[in-house]
Amino acid sequence: MALRVGLVGAGWIMDRHARRDRAPGRRAGGRRQLAGAVARQAGRAPRHPPDHHRLAAGKLGEVVKTRSYGVHAKWGPSGWFTDPRLAGGGALVDMGVHAIDTTRFLLGDPLPSRVLATVATRYGDYPVEDDAILLVSWSNGTNSIVESGWWQPHLGGLEADTEVYGTGGYARVWERTEMPADYQHCTQPMYSAQMAEFVEALAAGRQPRPSGEDGRVVMEIVERAYAVAAG
Repeated sequence: MALRVGLVGAGWIMDRHARRDRAPGRRAGGRRQLAGAVARQAGRAPRHPPDHHRLAAGKLGEVVKTRSYGVHAKWGPSGWFTDPRLAGGGALVDMGVHAIDTTRFLLGDPLPSRVLATVATRYGDYPVEDDAILLVSWSNGTNSIVESGWWQPHLGGLEADTEVYGTGGYARVWERTEMPADYQHCTQPMYSAQMAEFVEALAAGRQPRPSGEDGRVVMEIVERAYAVAAG
């Protein structure tokens, strides 16, 4: 259905693939870009632009490495999330995509030159992973560590939180991981901003930001990670 919609020139939104087969995404991307294929939870949603501006202005010097998080602590999903036939994977494709995407946005959207990964099921009894650690080497020379998981005993960073280590300093998106009891990390204004960008792009006849190509790159990293971890 999505391919048919794209063929007639209509704009459409896709979240992330429900399967590890990338062929449909490539076909659609070649005919019409997918709009917001992976939601930029802490990047292109306008929540913390100063960090991006500081990086773009070179305030931290050359970025040597980053560390980002896509982790649920003392909690994890159930149902179709843990069915590989429906979800396509576990914590990496559920949570890790947001950390990867935010990292790439902060770095100026480089391409992955190498992906190493360890993926395992350590905390529960289901056929998908609940613990994954990735090392992504980018085309700009930066190396990124990405942690994703469910049921972790400790939260190293909020969802999509990213630490940046440069030759001239250090910064991270959120300065704390322990928030007040009533704190909501992913609130409606974030999603509203994403939809507003999509609608404005359609009205202006331009590609939305992020584009389907951004989503494809993130999914390519996830797929390469799964392949490497499988040996």
